[in-house]
Amino acid sequence: MIEIKPDSVTFRKWPMPGTSNHLFIPMRGRLIKSNEGRKYSNQCAIWGAQNRGTLNKLREILKGQTLRVDCDFVFPRSKLLTKKNTLKKCDWGNRVKQTHDELAKIIGVDDSHFISGYCCKKISDNDDAYIDITISVEVLTWD
Repeated sequence: MIEIKPDSVTFRKWPMPGTSNHLFIPMRGRLIKSNEGRKYSNQCAIWGAQNRGTLNKLREILKGQTLRVDCDFVFPRSKLLTKKNTLKKCDWGNRVKQTHDELAKIIGVDDSHFISGYCCKKISDNDDAYIDITISVEVLTWD
């Protein structure tokens, strides 16, 4: 689902990638996409096809803009917390690159235009793992 506001657009329930450790495998001195990486790319393509009409309009609006990309990584409670309510190891940091790569493909903007963003973990109210992505135009400033 896509929510459009005057100053941003939010992609709800974007597919959650595996960790970068599982998305690529070394072969002949370089990294190639693993089966899990290809599966994730296919999930994103399906998400894009389901939202094709809105995405076509967005591509024209976002073309050439510099963007802020905020990601809420939503995990099931069982992935984030132990039975004693202490945090488990669940790293969102190594999921960002694949998310940005697939997002860039879907919206037709090179990910070099993603100049800032905020990422956080959230607890799902069910057993689904997904990402809510909010995109807004951000002007690149000079220091």
